[in-house]
Amino acid sequence: MPKRQRSTSQTREALSTTRIVSTAITIADSDGIKKVSMRRVASELGFEVMSLYNHIANKQALLVAMADQIAADIELPSADWKTAIRSNAIATQQTLQSHPWAADLWASQLPGPHRLDLMEWQLRQLAASDLSEKGAHYAFHAINNHIVGYVIQNVAISDLSEEVGAGFAEELMNDLHPMRYEKMRQHIGQHIGGDSGSSFELVLDLILDGLSRSDL
Repeated sequence: MPKRQRSTSQTREALSTTRIVSTAITIADSDGIKKVSMRRVASELGFEVMSLYNHIANKQALLVAMADQIAADIELPSADWKTAIRSNAIATQQTLQSHPWAADLWASQLPGPHRLDLMEWQLRQLAASDLSEKGAHYAFHAINNHIVGYVIQNVAISDLSEEVGAGFAEELMNDLHPMRYEKMRQHIGQHIGGDSGSSFELVLDLILDGLSRSDL
C-alpha cells in the first residue's frame, strides 16, 4: 500500500518570530520598507496572515523587531573606550547602510532589547572615559546622530539618483551659475566623486578627538 503524502502544513517549517522578522527584513532589503506588510510576510512564508499574530502583535511591533534584529548583528568590541566606540560606530554605519530602510526606523521607533543592549554598551564605554556624566550624555547623542544622519542622507541621495537618473547631480551643477554658486558647484562635485565612507570616519574622528580634548 503506498505511503500517504504528508500535508503541506506537516512538511513546511514551523512559523516563529525569528522567521517572520527575517522574512520581513528580506522583503525590505529587496523591495523597500513600504512593501512590508503582515499579509506580504505571511504570503512569503506560506501561511494565513492571522497565523502571524500569534507571534507578532501588529505591524508596528514587526517594525520594531526588524530594527532590533539589525542591532543584534553589530559587534561590541573590547578595547579602550575611544577605540571601541570608533569601531562600533563604523560597524553600525556599515550595517545600517546595508539595510537602507533601517536608519529611518532607528530614528522613529522605540528600541527593542538588542538595541537597548547596544545603547547600554555605548553609554558604559563613554562612562569609562574622562567625560563627565553630562559630557557622556552629549557624546552619546553626537555619535549616534552622526551615524543615523549620515546613513539617512546617503540613502536619500541614492534614492534620488535612481528616481531622477544617475546624472542628476551633474545636471544640477551645470544649471548653477559658476560665479554665484562657485562653492556649491565644488560641493556637488565632491559628492559626484564619492567618498565610500571616508567622510563618515573623518567627522567621527573629529567628534572623538574633540571629546578627548574637551573639559565636558
